[in-house]
Amino acid sequence: MTEDFVMTRTELEARIREELHQPFYVAKMTQARFTETDYQKIKAQLQADYEKYIEDFVNPQEN
Repeated sequence: MTEDFVMTRTELEARIREELHQPFYVAKMTQARFTETDYQKIKAQLQADYEKYIEDFVNPQEN
C-alpha cells in the first residue's frame, strides 16, 4: 500500500477489530482520515499497550 492510501475512522476501527481480534474497539480520536502509516503506528501502540496490560495486571506474579 502506498502512503496515499487513506481510510476513514470507521475503516480503521474495522481493521483493528479484525487484525487484533478486538471486536469492541472504538477509536477515541477526532482525526477523520488515516494513511497506512498512521494505521501501522496506531496498531503497534495498541499491541504494546495490550502486552503491557497483560504483563502488569493479568500475570503480575511473573514480573
